[in-house]
Amino acid sequence: MLALVAAASLALAACGSDSSGSTSDPAALVGKTYVSDEATDRVVPGGGPLTVAFGENGQISVNGGCNGQGGTATFDGDTMTVGPMVGTMMACPPPHDTVDAWITKLFGEPLTWSLDSRTLTLTRGDQRISLNERVTRAIAGTTWTVTALVRNEAVESSAVLDRVKPTLRIGGDGVFTGFTGCNQMRSDATVTGSGSDQTIRFGAIATTRKMCAPEVTDVERAVLAVLDGDVTAEVDGDSLRLTNVKDSTIGLRLTATPATEGK
Repeated sequence: MLALVAAASLALAACGSDSSGSTSDPAALVGKTYVSDEATDRVVPGGGPLTVAFGENGQISVNGGCNGQGGTATFDGDTMTVGPMVGTMMACPPPHDTVDAWITKLFGEPLTWSLDSRTLTLTRGDQRISLNERVTRAIAGTTWTVTALVRNEAVESSAVLDRVKPTLRIGGDGVFTGFTGCNQMRSDATVTGSGSDQTIRFGAIATTRKMCAPEVTDVERAVLAVLDGDVTAEVDGDSLRLTNVKDSTIGLRLTATPATEGK
């Protein structure tokens, strides 16, 4: 991850933060990632989300759903100026094919910034970008939706996967339930470790016996193969990566499902 220089942190230290949780010290941004809210997603090409991450030694990294871009941020009071940004050069399909140019334009001129508790706001003229600090979710108690399969160490996404939306959930009582994309599944599961890197041990998984189209059955088999036995789990905000311990070439990529969704 690229990081951020709080160039004005010493000059602004006397300002500190007020009782409402707002601050004018850019050092408060360091080590944190902010994700666009729903209102901002509506103006981001492709629908977002826009993520902005800050770290040590003067760097800022930005991604809107296509390429990652990074540069150096400096501060003068409530003004943030980002130097020339460089990034990866992956070609992205519509509707994300124009988001990189939009990001370059957004950060190409100084922005007014403010941080109120967990909400970072960037403005220039009539343009207003609102982002909330990303907080890593707990594995248990969250419904996770599979967004990509990992096979032979290659990440695969597909229209079939987007349509059937396999889900996983581990309850606080250690009961695992989910949807393979074809059938319901159930087992016990034990989560060990803490922080971003954890391990999940799945018991024998029982499923319903519905017959599905071959391409859906292929997704089901891939999901069940990853969940066979011990799995390493890496959590980053709303994202979860699962890798089978016995076969590290297979895995799943998942995102947290809003509470109003899920199976």
